[in-house]
Amino acid sequence: MKNLESLVSRIFILVVLALLLLACSAAFAQTSASNNSNEVQTQIGDDVLANAKQIYVQEGATKALPLYEKALELFKQEGNRKGEAITIGYMGTLSKSWANMRRRLNILNAR
Repeated sequence: MKNLESLVSRIFILVVLALLLLACSAAFAQTSASNNSNEVQTQIGDDVLANAKQIYVQEGATKALPLYEKALELFKQEGNRKGEAITIGYMGTLSKSWANMRRRLNILNAR
């Protein structure tokens, strides 16, 4: 059973990394120029993401998850695929218990 859990955990990590790579490569492939409002939106998304990481360290995953979700939404609104990929990666690592595996899969399937 422990070997199965280890295998599933490794597969999950590989899936997250593959999604990150895919999203990052798509972000770098885009060559559209950003206007001032997009730059402001990116800064807001980056700020929310930084705050989420700080809350995660200080208060745990439960309190940080809503901030990660907000950062993800901000990045989606602007079309910032790199920001989306980074945020999804953090969200995927919030919980390591089997009880929350469905939640992590839902996060990945939302893409």
